[in-house]
Amino acid sequence: MAKKPETSISLEKLIPIFGKNKMQADEFKKAADLANKRIKEIMSAKGLTEKEAGGFIVKYSVRTTESFNEPALLEFLKGKKEFKDCIKTREYIDMDELENVLYQGKLPKKLLLELDKFRQYKDTEYLTVNKVKED
Repeated sequence: MAKKPETSISLEKLIPIFGKNKMQADEFKKAADLANKRIKEIMSAKGLTEKEAGGFIVKYSVRTTESFNEPALLEFLKGKKEFKDCIKTREYIDMDELENVLYQGKLPKKLLLELDKFRQYKDTEYLTVNKVKED
């Protein structure tokens, strides 16, 4: 079981603990994902819905969800009066075009300043870990 780090531990001690735990977690997830896939394949092939082994029980089921192929459905519905209220137009901002307009330098400064009120900022923290390669 992985050690839980103390809250007052230094970064020099915490980083290797994190690195080892992260690498172990990644290995376990990969092994679990492979086992999961193989169990589904076997249970499906054998027509099993439940199996107990080694103190564990697994249940296998298949759920079917339904959706439409929207581009094909849209083409089918177009021009049919019975469905005229089913087809909507979505407004969206073409960000490439907006960028072109902004960088052409032809907009009045007042308009550019007004656009600033629509900016949003979000800070996202990232942390990656890799094993140090030994020479």
